[in-house]
Amino acid sequence: ALAAACLRAPLFLEEHTHASVLGQQGKKPGLSRAIARRLYPMFVGGLASLRARKCYAISVDAAEVAVTHSHVSRAKVQICPLGVDTDLFYLAENSSDQHRRQDTRRELGFGADDIVCAYTGRFSSDKAPVILAQAVDKLASAGHPFRALFVGGGTASEIAALKACRGVVVRPFVPFRELPKVYG
Repeated sequence: ALAAACLRAPLFLEEHTHASVLGQQGKKPGLSRAIARRLYPMFVGGLASLRARKCYAISVDAAEVAVTHSHVSRAKVQICPLGVDTDLFYLAENSSDQHRRQDTRRELGFGADDIVCAYTGRFSSDKAPVILAQAVDKLASAGHPFRALFVGGGTASEIAALKACRGVVVRPFVPFRELPKVYG
């Protein structure tokens, strides 16, 4: 904000923090840490908000985090969902891509005709990925070619609940750039 003011340049902010992530940070901090966690966003966010033209939030709850936690003026917050990096994620159109896709599906235990529903991220109750797993379980149990791939992490009980469903494969987190390989 200070650099933008000195350079007379426009300042745009972004908020990528979901409320569920914010709630996970720093459980039972010491008193000085708790105070710092509240004051830092108030002053830094408040000052940045004064200078900023707009704050782009990736979701409705991220917009609320920008306002309530980072102290950005509500009038400056605009929801702008993340797009897809089409250089990384694209249809398997050439034979090399198609062979890689077949190999990945085989390694994960999926058939060529399976309809695979993919979920990546945290396995938490507020995101409820188990609902997708249960839906795939019902479809697979009824003989439909649905399967699910969950890539991410969570508690042992959340992972166990996913794995208990038919047609579900669970894999640990992978770096963003490796996701296309996992998706096949």
